[in-house]
Amino acid sequence: MHPLDPLTSAEITQVAALVRSRGAGESLHFKAISIIEPPKNILRAFLIAERNEQSPTLPSRRASALYYHRGTANLFLARLNLELDLVEEVKQLESHFHGQADFDEAVQLRNICLEHPKVLKAIKKFKLPDDLTVVCDTWPYGRDSEDNHPRLVQV
Repeated sequence: MHPLDPLTSAEITQVAALVRSRGAGESLHFKAISIIEPPKNILRAFLIAERNEQSPTLPSRRASALYYHRGTANLFLARLNLELDLVEEVKQLESHFHGQADFDEAVQLRNICLEHPKVLKAIKKFKLPDDLTVVCDTWPYGRDSEDNHPRLVQV
């Protein structure tokens, strides 16, 4: 593989399995799994050898994983060496960092909203025709101040 090739599905599966193996039973919600490109000096040497039709030394494939422990606002970033099948580093990010909202979360929040007794009661007051469907528009939401960093969603 070329060092700049995107991760394969097998490598993505490997990253997820390695991170999960360190989770001690925690349920994880992955936000992103991506390649970590080799440092420029290593990549430059590889590309020069490749251009000169020499056998370049392949740098180690590395990847990163951004994930939450489900049910918490704890966001983690892991760095992995795929050739050594090794998690090199895991760090919990500061509370002002949030993973991007994803489709599964939007659907889950929409369903929670549409099943909430107060929402159902309010909809019922409108006496809408049977052929009308109420939908929710889910938006990620910023924060109200620099001092407060909760992960919020507006529905």
